[in-house]
Amino acid sequence: GVQRHSCHLLAHLALSSKRHVSTPSSKQRGEDVKGPAEAIPLIIRSMQTHLEAADIQRQGCCAIETLAASDQSDEQAALADAGAITAVVEAMRAHPADAAVQERGCGALCHLAAHGKHRGLVASKDALEMIFKAMRSHVCVAGVQMK
Repeated sequence: GVQRHSCHLLAHLALSSKRHVSTPSSKQRGEDVKGPAEAIPLIIRSMQTHLEAADIQRQGCCAIETLAASDQSDEQAALADAGAITAVVEAMRAHPADAAVQERGCGALCHLAAHGKHRGLVASKDALEMIFKAMRSHVCVAGVQMK
């Protein structure tokens, strides 16, 4: 419902230029999101609240992957501070058979690890184990193998 649509909109926000946006769930709470860095806590909260919903985890991992690939230092800091690594690991752990969650999760973790200050966090949060599990479980999914 609302959370799935909000995560979808936030993923699109991450993919597009920085602009002011209101999501259905943020309107209910009186929140407006002015850019990707401000969207990160909302993405993480949706992922944590709806861990059982694979579609929310897919969209959340997609948004985190896109933001992690950004060269914006405020977005990088916001990802680490909000617990993006743990959220991605938990999404991958909760949906091991969902190739899209695994692909986006691997991409997010790889992009996060590419930034020196996050490398240690990725290694310490069971992320490497989840990446290896995804690669073993989804050997025919090119996106998982290539991330």
